[in-house]
Amino acid sequence: MHITTRKLAAAAVTGAAYAALTMLLAPISYGAIQCRVSEVLCILPFFIPCTAWGLFAGCAIANLLSAAGIFDVVFGSLATLLAALCKGKVRLPEKLRGAQPNRKLFVSGCVFLAVLTGLLIPSAVIHASPQEFVNMTSFLHPAWYIVSAFCFSVGTFVIWFGIFYSLAKPSVKALLDRCVWALCGIALVDYMFFGRSLGNLSAGLVFDNGLQFTTGQMLVNLAVVLAVFAAFTFAASRWRQRIPGILTVGIIAVVCMSVVNTVGICRSINEIKAGAQSDGETPSFSLSKTGKNVIVLMLDRAMGPYIPYIFNEKPELEAQFDGFTYYSNTASLGIKTNISTPSLFGGYEYTPAELNARDQELLVDKQNEALKVLPVMFDQNGFDVTVLEPVYAGYGWVPDLSIFQDYPDIRRFNVRGYFSDPKLQEQAIRSNKRNFFCYALMKAAPLCIQANLYDYGTYNQGNFVSDEGYAGQSTDGALTASGISAGFMNSYNVLANLPNITQISKDDTNTYMVLTNDTTHDPVLLQEPEYVPAPEVDNTQYEREHADRFTVNGRTMTVEQRNDYAYYQCNVAALLQLGKWFDYLRENGVYDNTRIIVMSDHGGTMGQFPELLADDGMDAESFASLLMVKDFNSKGFTTSDEFMLSADVPLLAVKDVVADPVNPFSGRRIDEVSKPKQEQLLLYSFEWDVNVNCGTQFIAGDWYTVNGDIWNKNAWHSVANKAVLTADR
Repeated sequence: MHITTRKLAAAAVTGAAYAALTMLLAPISYGAIQCRVSEVLCILPFFIPCTAWGLFAGCAIANLLSAAGIFDVVFGSLATLLAALCKGKVRLPEKLRGAQPNRKLFVSGCVFLAVLTGLLIPSAVIHASPQEFVNMTSFLHPAWYIVSAFCFSVGTFVIWFGIFYSLAKPSVKALLDRCVWALCGIALVDYMFFGRSLGNLSAGLVFDNGLQFTTGQMLVNLAVVLAVFAAFTFAASRWRQRIPGILTVGIIAVVCMSVVNTVGICRSINEIKAGAQSDGETPSFSLSKTGKNVIVLMLDRAMGPYIPYIFNEKPELEAQFDGFTYYSNTASLGIKTNISTPSLFGGYEYTPAELNARDQELLVDKQNEALKVLPVMFDQNGFDVTVLEPVYAGYGWVPDLSIFQDYPDIRRFNVRGYFSDPKLQEQAIRSNKRNFFCYALMKAAPLCIQANLYDYGTYNQGNFVSDEGYAGQSTDGALTASGISAGFMNSYNVLANLPNITQISKDDTNTYMVLTNDTTHDPVLLQEPEYVPAPEVDNTQYEREHADRFTVNGRTMTVEQRNDYAYYQCNVAALLQLGKWFDYLRENGVYDNTRIIVMSDHGGTMGQFPELLADDGMDAESFASLLMVKDFNSKGFTTSDEFMLSADVPLLAVKDVVADPVNPFSGRRIDEVSKPKQEQLLLYSFEWDVNVNCGTQFIAGDWYTVNGDIWNKNAWHSVANKAVLTADR
């Protein structure tokens, strides 16, 4: 082979790319079972034979980090060289050898891929819910994530693809033209038509229910991908000169959509910054030693049915939760936060059906009103009122505190992330700057490889990028994990710091405090038996020795998958932190004179209890919310099977402490006498996105009633499917 500077450059670039990709994705590139993304470069010798030696050198360098040592360096690299040389001997079909390249086609195709993955996909994700990607304590405008993703995409598709294209022979360039054109079609089809219903995506770009596709879905997608490839290849052979123009139009369209998304993001962020201010005051709240204190704690998606298992495993909680009654037969009015919280904070006037009846008002206004019912009522009755993280205030992920601006005596704070280590915040930002591009690549890829690119939400980043492992959590299964989730820590640290923000007052002023917390909403694996976040989690031995703990009183809870363990562990962690805070209240003499209500807005669709699975597929565990109540001077821990609804919380909060418990916005009383006697309509709808489900009525869903016992399948009755119902049906 005649050696030229051009060939040396091609080999050097290929070797550097192979080594860099392998080391960058180290968590999956080494070990007994490995997946080297860099191996995709092994196709290059087919197009550019001289790159075989570059692959050999890059593989040898990368294998220096292998646990197999010199054997992998020598034999692994030689295997790569042999395969690469064989590919280099393969020749293009005779028909393609004389084909002439079309540089405009290649460049326009690369630019299209760059704007699709670097602009449109990231901006669409952020535009769907800009507030989720903002942390007011460590602020970074989310538009910078788009800028970062675009830089990655330009570097990948324009610069790197361009380098290899410039080093290829004319006949190979012609083939690359067609490949890039087909890749544009495949990426666009995969993004627009597949993987559209994957559930909630967190601010860390992690899907709540993971990323899974059925074999049927992947086969359909593969068939479509092959069809698109064939169609685009045919088009390239017939109308090659027209394709650059088509791609240019596509580029302009994608850029325009991205600009619209970005403008919307900037507008939303400005509104968030204006509404999330708390005058720079350090978050705190007061509890009186001599007056009466009322505390309402909402743990988002805390699972009511978990309590017997948690208290069985952690018997010390029974003493810490002394005086509490656990209501084991509690249902929420909805299975998503936007649907269930109005009734939880406002009472029976704010059930989904009642809100639908008020069809001349926006849902966001009704949400804000419900959030204000108890704080304003207590404020008007002389209580010292503090509101922490009012959920979906202003329909924002970062609550809009300005909804309380007409009530200057009500202190309000957003506390999520306030107590997190700045290093954690910085690492989360750095991870998102990288992961938005990785997410875009995943969404533009065929379904069969999306799970590998997703890698349990770490996007093959691993925890090696940070000594603390705060980039996110990567799991090897249900029992082991690496890294710590910043999203989880932002909420967990609030519970851990409750003693630090509790001010003990000696005057007789009554107090009211309400807090929303997401510790139970962001599932991560924690280290057992302490149930604490750790850079490296390995619960294998503990689970083997305590596998029988998920059967209590003859009822077995299914705990098999990663999410089963993660949700259970986060619930345990939240209760352990509350237990420590309750001990603090006792030590400071404000426990007995404090009414505490711990509840959740809904359960989860987990399928862990056969008793809660309806014949029509509805999982009543979604409605099985947590409710635990400690009244003044109560003693002992008890369990009640009395049927309760989450809408009972306001009634429990004001009972015997507000002389005239009247809703300040409607004038209706909130007491047992005014409580509706008829069965309530429960909305089974997964329309959680307040940017979509934001009209005057909730989007159509399935409606149920339950007659007194959530654990009895026969007590559940389907009322309507895909319908919009009001209180009078």
